Amino acid sequence: DLSQGMQLLDGKKAEQLVRYRGYDGADFKRMQVQQDFLKEAFKQVIYNISIDKLPSVLLTLYQYVQTDFSISDLPEAVKLVKQVDMQNLKSHVIPAEGFKENEVWYVRLHDDELKVLLNDIFNPTNKKTLENKVINEREEALKWIEY
Repeated sequence: DLSQGMQLLDGKKAEQLVRYRGYDGADFKRMQVQQDFLKEAFKQVIYNISIDKLPSVLLTLYQYVQTDFSISDLPEAVKLVKQVDMQNLKSHVIPAEGFKENEVWYVRLHDDELKVLLNDIFNPTNKKTLENKVINEREEALKWIEY
């Protein structure tokens, strides 16, 4: 049970928030909640961490996060991450809908909305260029998406 609005969550409540599946819009809304949570957690940790706590935080992260960074790479990575402008960080959810057929769940992409989204992301100043030259077919659009 979480109240609506901004609040400070402990680990247990944070886990409940990001794992909750009862939203209208199901997993698509859950993805948005998870993205919002990660952005805020990132801001809280990176922008509010003091230098004396940095080694402890890095060691904890290194224990629980699988990465190809070596422990000696982490301080430099944190310096770079601190330069990220969280106010201008954008995330997107691919326009799609879930549907169930023969007891199996599928995702159907909304091709036209996907074209608009990709144009906005990769070519915001000239929307017609990508649509006319690159994204004429669904298969072409999918090349832009990393799974």
